[in-house]
Amino acid sequence: MTGKKVNAWAAIILIAGLFSCYGPKLAQKQFGRAAASFPEIGADYCARTFPPVPGETIPGKDSIIIDTIYFDQAADTLTTTRNDTTIRTILLTGPRITTTIRRTDTIRMENRAAWYLCDQDRRKAIQVATDQRAAADRWRGLARNRFWIIWALIAIILAYTGYRLNKLFWQFQTKH
Repeated sequence: MTGKKVNAWAAIILIAGLFSCYGPKLAQKQFGRAAASFPEIGADYCARTFPPVPGETIPGKDSIIIDTIYFDQAADTLTTTRNDTTIRTILLTGPRITTTIRRTDTIRMENRAAWYLCDQDRRKAIQVATDQRAAADRWRGLARNRFWIIWALIAIILAYTGYRLNKLFWQFQTKH
């Protein structure tokens, strides 16, 4: 080979090598196609590769709710008597303030990909059960039809046998 041919082949191999690199755009494009066609593969990969860290939590916020409950302004009279003295006390009820604190301590991280895979398995199982139920109903209908066909054949055979025996009996009677 001459030097020009070697250089030409080297240039072709170099250009092919540079343009055929597996980059992020190509990976994202291929992963997008795979995820659209087979979503359980992508979810399984994400579940195995990026599991939630045990004990990883998101701190929650406390929410304080202040409620004011108003009572009717009713006067309550309390009368007490001590040593010939009557003490009359009037109690007025006012508003009562109630404070409610709702605490959200933590929100635990969950593996959404594993949940998605479990949901996909559940949907497949439901589909299989539905298909099996339809097949069982179809076979049950066929069995019911065959049951009545067999009884009809038995009735026809018994009727024909009875007809032949009756004919034979009458022939025997007429000869004797």
